[in-house]
Amino acid sequence: MRKHGALLVFLTSLFISFLFFDLTRLQAASCPLGTFSETGDDGGNPANCTDCSPGTFQDLTGQTSCNDCPPGFYQSDFGQHYCVACDEGSFQGNYGATDCPLCLPGTYQTDIGQTECIDCNYGSSQDQSGQSSCVPCQVGFYQDQLGQDECLPCAAGKFNAETGEAFCDACPAGSYTDLTGQSACLYCEPGTFASDEGSLTCTSCPADTFTSESGSSSCTACPENLVAAEGSSACQACGNGNLDDSEACDDANLDSLDGCDVSCAFESYTELALFNSGINFSTLTTGEVLSLSAPNPSASSGLPFQVSLADESCLCTWSINPASFGEFSDDSICSTSLTILGTTQADLSLSLTCNEVESPTTYHQSLRIGSLQAEEVSASCSLKRRPN
Repeated sequence: MRKHGALLVFLTSLFISFLFFDLTRLQAASCPLGTFSETGDDGGNPANCTDCSPGTFQDLTGQTSCNDCPPGFYQSDFGQHYCVACDEGSFQGNYGATDCPLCLPGTYQTDIGQTECIDCNYGSSQDQSGQSSCVPCQVGFYQDQLGQDECLPCAAGKFNAETGEAFCDACPAGSYTDLTGQSACLYCEPGTFASDEGSLTCTSCPADTFTSESGSSSCTACPENLVAAEGSSACQACGNGNLDDSEACDDANLDSLDGCDVSCAFESYTELALFNSGINFSTLTTGEVLSLSAPNPSASSGLPFQVSLADESCLCTWSINPASFGEFSDDSICSTSLTILGTTQADLSLSLTCNEVESPTTYHQSLRIGSLQAEEVSASCSLKRRPN
């Protein structure tokens, strides 16, 4: 009887234990989203479930672990059931990330949830971090490399008229630019030219050539009997040595400060080297006697050869037109005296023929002088070549 009682007590205690265990299990709950435990439930105590750490997530209940965020996504908080896609202008190439780095200058990203950034294309740049696009190069600038944070200015002699270009164009012949970062080249002015592409400057047309148009790549030779100074836009009769009715003077050049200017007009003061007289022809008065002599012809006197006048190898012939203006005397080889008689304009001329040169040639120089008003005289010089 005693044995039966003890067995009954044991069975009753075991039943109560199993009953208590089953009631506890019935009270346990699955771990919620964003958490986990070893068994997947809280064992009746919610504190037994652990929050997923940053960089991980859990989108199911009753789980024993959390998942890493995939590349292109991140999670910076605890206990989350999802990951966040990286914004535009950022990226993430790793698993389990807690943030997304910004795209560096020279790169960009237009979409969300990306694992890398994209290099800026040719003809564009980006100087800021975290951008969703690149900026096209402005006119006058270029970029011929990928992934750059700035565009480069076109070099002198080059230009770029469009945005977003990978290279610059050379200035066409007939144009130039000496500055960097230009969107256009400048046309050469009339009287100048640029024969090559990519020119930094234009060149003046040589003497006796011209160009009348802007943007010229070459100059044109003057027609026969016409001349032009360096950098001329037109040829002219002035300066060819022939004294035309339309000219006040013509000294066979287009220089200034020699008695006749580039427009073939009288200059206020004249002292002609070829006459070698040292006379101020702007102060002639009636009755004045001029002592005139020709120099030894040389390059400095405007003649293309050198001889000595002392050996009488050269013949000098003096004249005045009209003859009533003055009277010559003491004609000795290449020197003479001239007495001013009149008060009207006249041409004083010297013809010089030298026989020591291979082909004897006569050179003629004229000086237009006169007393149009008292104490005021105009003068001009004309050098002419006369073949024998």
